Amino acid sequence: MKELRGQPGTNVTLSIRRIGLDQPLSFKLTRAVIHVRSVALAMMLDQRVGYVALSPVSETSAPEVQAAVDSLTKKGMKSLIFDLRGNPGGLLNQAILVSDLFLDPGQVVVEQRGRYRDATQTYRDRFPQQWPNLPIVVLVNGGSASAAEIIAGALQDHDRALIVGTPTFGKGLVQSLFQLTPTTALKMTTARWYTPSGRTIQRKSKDELDQEAHALALETAPDTAAVDSTQTFKTDRGRMVYGGGAIRPDIFMAVDTLTSAERIFTKALGSKAPTFRDVISGYALDLKAGGHLTRPDFPVTADMVADVVRRLRTRGVALPDSAVNGGRTLIAQEIAYEGARYVFGRGAEFRRRMADDHQVQAALGLARRARSPQDLLALAATASPNKN
Repeated sequence: MKELRGQPGTNVTLSIRRIGLDQPLSFKLTRAVIHVRSVALAMMLDQRVGYVALSPVSETSAPEVQAAVDSLTKKGMKSLIFDLRGNPGGLLNQAILVSDLFLDPGQVVVEQRGRYRDATQTYRDRFPQQWPNLPIVVLVNGGSASAAEIIAGALQDHDRALIVGTPTFGKGLVQSLFQLTPTTALKMTTARWYTPSGRTIQRKSKDELDQEAHALALETAPDTAAVDSTQTFKTDRGRMVYGGGAIRPDIFMAVDTLTSAERIFTKALGSKAPTFRDVISGYALDLKAGGHLTRPDFPVTADMVADVVRRLRTRGVALPDSAVNGGRTLIAQEIAYEGARYVFGRGAEFRRRMADDHQVQAALGLARRARSPQDLLALAATASPNKN
């Protein structure tokens, strides 16, 4: 990375080795300032429901979200799925401005509380909301943290959106940096973030946060926060929400997990998992080159799965038949995702993934039924309560 970076306008030569080629490929690149968009994806899921994914919360998040929602509204969007899953947070001012898009002037977005007077501050909405009649379903999980939690908490407490998914990370501390010497500094926690109803975003237990970080590293679902039932709060419309740290969804929807047979398959791959990824990508490219895929929802056949298995074994990946049988569904899914991406683009890939994403499907079902923000609250009221 250090070698690639440099002054904008200067050149760098990049050599890339590819499977199947004896010599590396050489590319001459001109360095430039790269802007990484925080709205990773904005698209219509059907004729009524739009989808916007935000991650992270960066210096252009608010205008990007506004542009994305405006664009989808022009395409006929009647309900929005706002995906904050895996959003690690970012800038406070942008969290406030993103929330501002959906709230009314004067409504509290977040409150900062500290031990000394100057550390306590309340941040309020300043501008009229852009789409007051738009039903919004917000998706969160254990990877939604900090600024993302500020957004989710504000929309939940003001009954502006229905929160679906699993409990958020619980990162709600304000830290101040004090320079001690030219080379050393002291970072001190000076305040906490609180949602409009008064809930602390920060989880109390350091052990809980350590468990979250470990679970995230293992790519498992970090949804272990215990509800403190003694801390109850109410939203603007009187709905009960619970304290204890983190933002808990109105409707709990766990991620889909691997079956026992699928876990056996992934364990059999072991250190050969990168080879599996290479084989899937190469197979998708071959499907593209051969013109075998004619529509984004192409079926994945048993012969296609068998072809991938043969390629794996040719590459030296020893997979017993029992493990292969357990992993056929996973292999088929990866063929579908990679084939759709290489041939039809990222949007097509996401649609294939969405069909297997239980949380998105739950949000989509709610968004399709809602004709107003109040409809979503009514749907949440009829759902079975879950304090996880």
